[in-house]
Amino acid sequence: MFPLATVVLVLGGRWDSLVPTACGAVLMVAAAAVGSAWWRRQVAAAQRWVADPPGPLRDAPAATRLDRWTSGRGLLWPVLALVVAGVGAGLLAALLA
Repeated sequence: MFPLATVVLVLGGRWDSLVPTACGAVLMVAAAAVGSAWWRRQVAAAQRWVADPPGPLRDAPAATRLDRWTSGRGLLWPVLALVVAGVGAGLLAALLA
């Protein structure tokens, strides 16, 4: 994914101003190379860990109330309500101004 997106963005650059575009292209290619190298290191480390996991098997700790509240949809509804209330208040203020 990194190389394909980088190629598309580099080819779509504004090449009429050469220096800024060339600098941007070099930075993008370098970022894609670093990201790909990091990803490959993570995959290799994961494969090594799966092949020989450290230590004995152990049970996962029990989920706390905070864990249950902030994971999944528990936090979605209050945040959505705040966003809707903020947008509604902004629209009302704009209409009354």
